[in-house]
Amino acid sequence: MAEFDYESLFCKVPPENTFHGDICPGPQAYFRGETYMPGANLHMGWQVITGPMPMEEPHFHHGVEEYLVFFGAQLPDVFSSWDAEIDVMIGEDPDDMKKFTVTEPTIVRIPPNMWHCPIDFRVIRKPILWQAIYLNGTWSRVRRRKKEDGEYEYLFDADNLRKCRLHPERKRCVFCGECFRQEKAE
Repeated sequence: MAEFDYESLFCKVPPENTFHGDICPGPQAYFRGETYMPGANLHMGWQVITGPMPMEEPHFHHGVEEYLVFFGAQLPDVFSSWDAEIDVMIGEDPDDMKKFTVTEPTIVRIPPNMWHCPIDFRVIRKPILWQAIYLNGTWSRVRRRKKEDGEYEYLFDADNLRKCRLHPERKRCVFCGECFRQEKAE
């Protein structure tokens, strides 16, 4: 009988540099599920948010739950180090979402197929530890965009599918923020 490959149960998480500037300093950490560990049924990231910042656009995850975790970033006490106001949009329809304001350490459950975002880190007086936990090894989302003719189209983004807009020949998109930062500068 072959011995079990215990080494396959360990994943050294590489640091990922981002371009969100001082409000979301890098490096950041992500566990990119199947991309990092074949057979994994989890995808998650860790970011420290140090200033006001809107993040993401409305989208949903087909058939998969997601959890948004908000804690104070000062260890070991992630509770008393909280001093922020974060708005999270959630709804069954992207045209009728409700705004919820997070004012203390909170975990938000996003059911499968539920529209959510943007997240607006509106008031950040002390750094926040933000974590998105996606309960599938292969991350994906569906977002909506209005076309020039006024009709909507639905776009599918997923791990290893979306290419970097600035360097499509070199790498896949990891939402590092470089293109976002460049667009803001123009």
